[in-house]
Amino acid sequence: MGRAFGIGPRATVAAATAILAAWLFVVVPSTAADGGPHDAAANSGISTLAADSCAGCHRAHTAPGEMLVAAPSPDELCLSCHGSAGLGATTDVTLGIQFRAAGSLSGTPQDETDPTAVAGALRGGGFLSARIGSGSDADAANRPIRISYPRWDATAGRLITWFSTKVPVLPAGQDVTSAHLALPGAVAVTPTGTAWGNGPLGSASTGPVVELRCASCHNPHGNGRYRILNPIPAPDVISGTFTEVASPGVSVTDATQPPAGEIRNYTVIEAPVLGDVGSDPTAGDYWRTYRPWDGVPTYDPIDPLADSHGIVPATGSFGDQPAGTTGATWRTQMTAWCAACHTRYPAPGSAATTPSIDAVYTYRHQTNQTACTVCHVAHGSNAEMPGTITGDFPYPDGTTAASSRLLKINNRGTCQACHDPTGTIPYTGVVDNP
Repeated sequence: MGRAFGIGPRATVAAATAILAAWLFVVVPSTAADGGPHDAAANSGISTLAADSCAGCHRAHTAPGEMLVAAPSPDELCLSCHGSAGLGATTDVTLGIQFRAAGSLSGTPQDETDPTAVAGALRGGGFLSARIGSGSDADAANRPIRISYPRWDATAGRLITWFSTKVPVLPAGQDVTSAHLALPGAVAVTPTGTAWGNGPLGSASTGPVVELRCASCHNPHGNGRYRILNPIPAPDVISGTFTEVASPGVSVTDATQPPAGEIRNYTVIEAPVLGDVGSDPTAGDYWRTYRPWDGVPTYDPIDPLADSHGIVPATGSFGDQPAGTTGATWRTQMTAWCAACHTRYPAPGSAATTPSIDAVYTYRHQTNQTACTVCHVAHGSNAEMPGTITGDFPYPDGTTAASSRLLKINNRGTCQACHDPTGTIPYTGVVDNP
């Protein structure tokens, strides 16, 4: 499998499973993100010592792949369920889509020959193709659709605008132009293999060259954390020095288990389970500014300072946001997890005007309010960078490439999605087309 930008095989885990589709519905998940064969209680022996889950992925004496996996490589084992021709999982990380449960039980591979099986687009994009509407949707006058947020300016004593651009879902996938893992067939991806910004501020290198695989970021055995993410990512180091975060690492809190018979929704459609997802696979919004799910908050004139952005805190969970946590909690955890590899990227709000001691990462965009996943997807993006300035944009080491850097909008529309340097965009309380 290809070398890429932030994940590699973890020495103590094998990759995810290749088992019968019915497992997704027969095995009762025990905690948090664990589900199907990725069940820590079963795989650890806590719930039973008679589980046969090990045989779904491993062969003790006749394994064709390292770590005794029942496939030529750990990544191929993952993709035997989570690939475009895989059986056993509703999530297809290669094409960046999630299928409905009916597709899993049909006995045939889940692919785009049966469009009725597609529930929607995965939030992380895909490794080979993705459905990110990176050109942004538009109204009849070809103007971008923006969602405007009310924000109470305590100093001015008035309502001002905070807004976001909608990044819709395409009806079909497009080749990705950047990916965390360069799978064979990713025709438009030029991997660098560099974990950019790894190391302490002031480091001489812009980042080590690493090799990534699925199990660098995920624990296929289950661990009760969001997306079964490893608290300490472990890429294989090809050259240079990789600075690992200190134990116990970063735990991103997960939502509670879905009801029996339901399956988690991993799409950009706002719903916690697939049973709540509608019939339109192009629904949803890739741009989530202040929480895992985006929406148009309602300004409350009775309590204008309920939130720093005029948003009254919700009592429940927004889709996949962990129950009992706020959007700020989740954002902090997610950014801290990404920073386990990209250690020099996190920055406070003052970092845009206060220089660091680093010669390369001197002034940085804040991450204390804006999580990494606001601007970037985790797996792969189909955004295009054809602009004169953006086309061959330099990496931190000075080399250039026409990579989308896992961004969600073409060129540097990411900047305009949140910023209005002209100060002319009004707040209307609804989707706004200035």
